[in-house]
Amino acid sequence: IFEEEVEVKVKEQPEEELGVVPGGSGFPWLSWLPWLLIPLLLGFILWFFLKKKKQKAEEPVPDHTYTLNMPARQALPVIEVAENLLSEAETGEAIERLLKAFDDRQPEWSLSDLAEETGLPKTTAFRLLTALESEGLVRKSAEGGYRLGSEMIALGGRAMRANELRTVAHDPLRALARQTGETTTLEILRPDGGGRLTTLVIDETLGRYRVGITQYIGSRLPVHATSTGKAMLAFGPEQVVKEVLKYRLTPFTGKTLTTAADLREALPSIRRRGFATAEGELEAGVMAAAAPIIDHLGGVLAAISIVGPSIRVDRAALDEFGRLVAATTRDIAHALGYRGHHPADDAS
Repeated sequence: IFEEEVEVKVKEQPEEELGVVPGGSGFPWLSWLPWLLIPLLLGFILWFFLKKKKQKAEEPVPDHTYTLNMPARQALPVIEVAENLLSEAETGEAIERLLKAFDDRQPEWSLSDLAEETGLPKTTAFRLLTALESEGLVRKSAEGGYRLGSEMIALGGRAMRANELRTVAHDPLRALARQTGETTTLEILRPDGGGRLTTLVIDETLGRYRVGITQYIGSRLPVHATSTGKAMLAFGPEQVVKEVLKYRLTPFTGKTLTTAADLREALPSIRRRGFATAEGELEAGVMAAAAPIIDHLGGVLAAISIVGPSIRVDRAALDEFGRLVAATTRDIAHALGYRGHHPADDAS
């Protein structure tokens, strides 16, 4: 009897009270399951796709081997190669950084080291170098590294021949070398590949002695440790001085000026004398005197130096060199159209 009563009560209860949807399976949450699984599945597919795309983008470019699918001269121009990576202005800046990284200190670079030095992504550096190689501006060495190409030599020669400053200063530079017997150089301020100001040698005349100093055209030298650099700082605008002092002043010898205070303290004396000197500040035993070249507007355009070893050039000779080089730069400034007061007028 008890079992029958229980059975009757259960049967009399409505399906809604038992949590059963009329005509349903008895498990209402099963009807929601597809709507839960579909977003999860789509999210997983999207995550997997993005992960694969990222892995492909991070695949390394081989350091030393690559293949061009067309003749080198038919390779895409530099701007076209990089158009999807950088803007036109950014591409020009990137190419400049790549080319300026090559110097006497490091004439050859691997792809990885060059990308790190210039701050460019490895793939971008590779594409730009490929285009530069197609134009002869860089070349691959036997060891697989990159060097400047023969086209750069041709461009450099044309640039030197077209440079008015070098044309005007070349004969006075040679005359100064004949008069003193020592090496003379023409230098300008230019940023290196990292943006730091350096002095760049754009012309040179060797002295007559077997033992002498050679700087080489195209060499870059530190501003704070050279007579030319200090001469251009002393007579140049204040913002140039501030730009140089932004960086660490590297010591090259025990005589190098390595603090901003020491360098600033040296400038007024250079202005009073009309020329700058460097006594073993870049390299022990190297003595140099320099004066600035003033352009027709009164700005500092370049500097000329006389450089010799300390076995021949003592302090008295260095002061005489200073007066000679100041007079030479005054003549060059006059040829360039400057008619104002010149530092050589105060040389003493």
